[in-house]
Amino acid sequence: MLLWESLTGYAAAGIRALADRSDVTTVVVRPPDPLAPYDYAALDLNGAELHVAESPLSSAFVNALVERTRPDIVCAGWRNKGVLRALHRARGRHGTTTVMVTDYHWSGTRGQRVLQALFTVVRPYAFDA
Repeated sequence: MLLWESLTGYAAAGIRALADRSDVTTVVVRPPDPLAPYDYAALDLNGAELHVAESPLSSAFVNALVERTRPDIVCAGWRNKGVLRALHRARGRHGTTTVMVTDYHWSGTRGQRVLQALFTVVRPYAFDA
């Protein structure tokens, strides 16, 4: 299962490549916005089920998807409290491996380094890697 914020052409290409090697069953994205005005219907996700959900995702929404799909791995780009709670629950309840993913440009700014330091405290709660 992939929880991704803005699905772009290059992200869809990555999902297709991953799906060629394993079973990507569910992709969750937020609705297109002015910064990412993509036509999701035009993206080929290699058979993965696409859900469009408002941001921020709720823990109830993610919990329901996890219960229905029982994924081995969840890759999450969303990092709000609801998603963190749901990922923590999936790890404990189903042994799901959770991985945080991002496509932000790393430039080593002070703000990025502060967030990196803070994340080392939060990461073990919800993410395996």
